Amino acid sequence: MGNGAVVLGVMEKKDYDFTQHTMAHIAFPCAKTDFPAVVARVKELGAPIVSGPKVQRNGETILFRDPSGNIFEVCYPALTE
Repeated sequence: MGNGAVVLGVMEKKDYDFTQHTMAHIAFPCAKTDFPAVVARVKELGAPIVSGPKVQRNGETILFRDPSGNIFEVCYPALTE
């Protein structure tokens, strides 16, 4: 988009039990230097942590729920092919 803004639409599937399945989540990469601040902010906001922070894929990851119960992940390094 040129300005760094991203629009993401999440559609609800009424019969999907997202409280039982952690594979259905949205992940965002961050810089290694920013990760501690992300973790601190997640904790400050009181978001329920599903997993982490923990070491994974030669980096770190944290998974947490938003107010609607959706799972989000912030991690480094970014996944590459």
